[in-house]
Amino acid sequence: MSSFTLHPSPLTLQTHQYHHSRIKIPIFRSSITINPSIPIFQNPRKQLSRSRIYRIRSIQQNHGESPPMPLKPASTKLESLLSTLASFYPVYVTVGGVVACLKPSTFSWFVERGPKSYSYSLGFIMLAMGLTLEFKDLVNLFLQRPLSILFGCAAQYTIMPAFGFMISKLLGLSPSLSVGLILLSCCPGGTASNVVTLIAQGDVPLSIVMTVVSTLAAVLLTPLLTMVLAGTYVHVDAIKLSLSTLQVVVAPVLVGSYLQSTFPWAVKATLPFAPLLAVLVSSLLACSVFSENVGRLKSSMVLTSLSSDTSPLLYARDFLSSEMGMVVISVLLLHFAGFFVGYVAATVAGFKEPQRRAISIEVGMQNSSLGVVLAAAHFSSGMVALPPAVSAVIMNIMGSSLGFFWKCVDPSDSVSLTFHSSSDLYREVVSKCHLLHGRYLATPWLSSPHLQTILLNVLVKTPRFSYKREIFRTSDGGTVALDWLMSSDVSETSFQVNGTTTVADIPLVIVVPGLTSDSNSPYIKEIAYNMAKHGWNVVVSNHRGLGGVPLTSECFYTAGKSDDLGEVVNHLHREHPETSLYAVGTSLGANILVKYLGEDGVNVPLVGAVSISNPWDLLIGDRFFTRAIMQRFYNRILGNSLKGAAKLHQETYARLSDWEGIDKSRSIRDFNNYSARIAGNFETIDAFHRWASSARLVTNVSVPLLCVNAIDDPVCTDEAIPWDECRKNKNIVLATTQHGGHIAFFEGMSGKSLWWIRVVEEFLSNLHASPSMSKQQVHE
Repeated sequence: MSSFTLHPSPLTLQTHQYHHSRIKIPIFRSSITINPSIPIFQNPRKQLSRSRIYRIRSIQQNHGESPPMPLKPASTKLESLLSTLASFYPVYVTVGGVVACLKPSTFSWFVERGPKSYSYSLGFIMLAMGLTLEFKDLVNLFLQRPLSILFGCAAQYTIMPAFGFMISKLLGLSPSLSVGLILLSCCPGGTASNVVTLIAQGDVPLSIVMTVVSTLAAVLLTPLLTMVLAGTYVHVDAIKLSLSTLQVVVAPVLVGSYLQSTFPWAVKATLPFAPLLAVLVSSLLACSVFSENVGRLKSSMVLTSLSSDTSPLLYARDFLSSEMGMVVISVLLLHFAGFFVGYVAATVAGFKEPQRRAISIEVGMQNSSLGVVLAAAHFSSGMVALPPAVSAVIMNIMGSSLGFFWKCVDPSDSVSLTFHSSSDLYREVVSKCHLLHGRYLATPWLSSPHLQTILLNVLVKTPRFSYKREIFRTSDGGTVALDWLMSSDVSETSFQVNGTTTVADIPLVIVVPGLTSDSNSPYIKEIAYNMAKHGWNVVVSNHRGLGGVPLTSECFYTAGKSDDLGEVVNHLHREHPETSLYAVGTSLGANILVKYLGEDGVNVPLVGAVSISNPWDLLIGDRFFTRAIMQRFYNRILGNSLKGAAKLHQETYARLSDWEGIDKSRSIRDFNNYSARIAGNFETIDAFHRWASSARLVTNVSVPLLCVNAIDDPVCTDEAIPWDECRKNKNIVLATTQHGGHIAFFEGMSGKSLWWIRVVEEFLSNLHASPSMSKQQVHE
């Protein structure tokens, strides 16, 4: 649901000067209005994302032009890279597990040095953990949230041991396997849980503290619980187990923490590498022990295949009933129980969603490496180490899958709406849009914004239909291709008045494609087909020079060229004066659409419009494209697409701009600098970007406008969204989601549906059905 709460009037704070940690120049801003539609205390992650960069155009206006430079992140590029590589721990273990199955000898050099190599490796992992800790910080965190930490640790040492014991009894495991499963269930939480909690957008500080506390408690609880629960199977020497745990777990943590406080200068130099090294060593340890036992897995599978029918179902049944199969089932059940019961227990205890996730993951993910080390050192049967070894691979696959699932089902994934407290648009139209008052749930296997964006034109199934083309001549002699799709061509659905339908009764929606897209781009054909199927007539207004038409005037399409759209809209209004006109803009097309709405103000003959993935502020976007590896990748790809489009009209571009510079350009900025800046007689490229940005004209928009943006959009940063300006304008409702990528918003398990297309249809249909909103504009 929206976070809207009605207040009599906005609260205004007068501010004078802001300083930002990433921008040394002071930024002077006008008064800031606190939006009554957004609570003051929000998800801190959202607030951070919104406040990272203040309007760069404010800097330019006060201090002149400046060369583009990336805004430096809090950490260096090396630290960011190492941190990113460390977060791939589940991937390393999974790939290592596959290698261990295919070629176990890969890890023989490490296995042959066991069990000492196991103990040293685990000690190194714990030492790395200790290097990141200052006990005063740990104590402070514990004092701040003692109940949640104690609850998580109590759940860790009650839920898992209880289920480990019950599952071993239920499945009738052999004594050695039962001891191994119980030993695994009595181990503390593993460091992998911190990574998975981060992926799942849970409470990461709570996860870290619970891991440390449960690790320290393992000295007493792991041996004691193992002795009590597994003592009926074999003799368990609790004292030796306790000493081993102290040596390989607690002592390295304490040593690391001591070094961190005593030699901070030395630790600071090595600290960035510690998490990645710990992750790699942990992966090596888990996969080595798994490879040591994979022979049993293969022999079990071979025996099953020899003794069973060739039917896959019978083969699977016989394997799962074998000893190795029972180990796999028991480990699966143990971790599933930990995740599920841990979450339920945290819910019943009244914790909020981020804490529930952290506790669930902490309970469900064990330090399997410790289980392997203790099993190898204190039990004669090699089978005892099998459950912890199998767990190392299965647990990480289950945990990371759960983490990515939760990332897609973020509690903050409810669509966030920003609007004026007295907005008629919200009251009359948006309040009736169910999609905008629910959640956007991204396709689980497309949770990454990069996957969503890159696969947009790959996964979208292009509808099969043919447009009817109209060639429109602009006032300067330019050519624009208007591609029509009539509702009657694809659907029997139509808008009716008193049971009858006339041409004038059918609303017309104008679709404006992004950057170098045209009417045949998959997502454009999808929105056109969907709207026509729901009873709308559709016309795609291709940018001049695109859509297979020549440049017939001394002017080409640029990021801020909105006059073509204005002429197209006026032409359609003249030709169809009784028809209700609407518009939808995507990506750069959205920027052009909103810029047109702001420039023409009350003279716009549209009833309403929708903006999807608008870049808003091209100055901020320009710097955003230089910030990280993926953004530079998109910058190069989009820059090349602009060059490709320009080459179709090389003669015109060569006359009006610097073709040699265009041909050598390696980014959008370079391309615009050698083309649009020169052709438009702008003094600098920053001046062009400022002029072309739609954000500066938002307050002038006088028709109902819905704006949809994803916070994780890797192409159009949320830092450029004009939150305050949208909030002040009664004609605008801004809808943001945490996920969605760029013009993607895949939904459903298959990813065949685009959420934003359904939103557009629902919003425009409600707007058209509203007597007060569809017949007149809202003027300020």
